Amino acid sequence: MRIRIPEQLCSERSTLRDRLNEMQSTGEAGSALPREILALLPDDLVGAPAFLESMTRMWRYEYGEAYENIGGHATMYGTDQCPSVDRLVRVLRCAQRHLDEGQLKSYLSLLTQRSRHDEALAEFTPVLRLPEDVSLTYETKDYSPNGKTVDWFIDTHQGRPMLLEVKCRKRDLLDNTAQILANPGATPAEFMPRPQSERLFDDVEAKFLARSSKEILQGVWIRSPIAQHRDSLEHAFDDLDHSKVHFAVLANSSAEAYVLSRESADRDHILETFELTQSDRFIIADGAAG
Repeated sequence: MRIRIPEQLCSERSTLRDRLNEMQSTGEAGSALPREILALLPDDLVGAPAFLESMTRMWRYEYGEAYENIGGHATMYGTDQCPSVDRLVRVLRCAQRHLDEGQLKSYLSLLTQRSRHDEALAEFTPVLRLPEDVSLTYETKDYSPNGKTVDWFIDTHQGRPMLLEVKCRKRDLLDNTAQILANPGATPAEFMPRPQSERLFDDVEAKFLARSSKEILQGVWIRSPIAQHRDSLEHAFDDLDHSKVHFAVLANSSAEAYVLSRESADRDHILETFELTQSDRFIIADGAAG
């Protein structure tokens, strides 16, 4: 299902193509998209409706697919289906710098798939926090078993390199929304999220070979819209093979994150590398309802 943002949320409407062209012509704070990349973007994407959000004064564009059939009947959409234009431009500029020609074409093809658009953007969330002189290898197979790919090999030229897999986990959100819809008379305490933290790590362990974290630091960056119970999260992380998964980051695009690691020094290194601050905003306090 394609979406349409209510008029009361929009101060101005345009198209993504016109907005990108305007940024190109005005050179807004050096954030314009290079013309050669703009020319490669498929018509279906650049023809997407764009709007100036009334409250934040942020330009967004309508793309992606709404979450349908929640609880058997409901439809839900929001910022996942309406990314900011600035975020798209930052991702594409980063992709142009670090992906080879074949990878860039494949990535643009992935980005055009409405069902995977948000996931494709999210792959770049952690590396957008790194300096431009960092060496990045995208979708590397050189360090994984059985020809599997890991999203990023990161070499900051300051100590150990890093292998990083990026995951978007939305299942808990959809399941909890369905629960709320099925129980309209429930009390607020019964609305507390009931996340299943082990699902955050599905298909993560198999991405990595067993190796020392002093050789290469291996882990996963997870974006989940549902906060996790601390005990459940730590148990799920501890159940993973310690020699394969050295760390996990719960984060979105802000500067706050909750980092788990086998060694406290590794946690500090990850926070420093990505310029993050350790935060409990992604955690439900132990003993809370749910």
